[in-house]
Amino acid sequence: MLTRAIAYSLIVLFSALLIFQVLLALGAPLGVAAWGGEYRVLPNNLRIGSLVSAAICGAAILLVLEKVGLVKLIKRPKVI
Repeated sequence: MLTRAIAYSLIVLFSALLIFQVLLALGAPLGVAAWGGEYRVLPNNLRIGSLVSAAICGAAILLVLEKVGLVKLIKRPKVI
C-alpha cells in the first residue's frame, strides 16, 4: 500500500507533467524539452499527443488518489 508521502509525491510529479503537456498542446514554446526537441512549438500531431499524455497523467493522479483513499471513484460492494 502506498504511504501518503509517496502518494503526494506522485501527485505533484504527475501534476507537473500534466501542466507541461497542456502547455505544449496550447502552443507554448517548450518543444525543445519534449518530443525529441526538434520543434520549438509543436506541430498539430504532437500537440494531440501531448493532450493524450495529459489525459493519461490525469488518470494516474485519480488512481493514486483512489489508492490512498482521498477520492472514491470505484464503488466496491460491501462484503457480508
